[in-house]
Amino acid sequence: MRRRHAVERRISEIGEEDRRVAILGVVVDVKEDYFVLDDGTGIAFVYWDGKPVKRGDQVRVIGRPSVSEGVGVRGEVVQGAREIKTEVYWKVVEMEREVRA
Repeated sequence: MRRRHAVERRISEIGEEDRRVAILGVVVDVKEDYFVLDDGTGIAFVYWDGKPVKRGDQVRVIGRPSVSEGVGVRGEVVQGAREIKTEVYWKVVEMEREVRA
């Protein structure tokens, strides 16, 4: 079975129609089985049992979203993204969206 392509989203853009998303943000809280990611437009609860993250880490998460009560994402991949400049990242994403439209 082939995985769906992850769609780049800001947390505030995630909707019920999304099946797999990629989000970029800063870890603002860490609990035993999830962490809270903030991208400046909202927060997401990322359920993740892989390599630990720390508060203040900038990460990119790819996973399956749920929007029933707030935004939750079942993390499939969590990538360190400390070196990514978020303003440039979102400009590139917006340009890609324009090209595909």
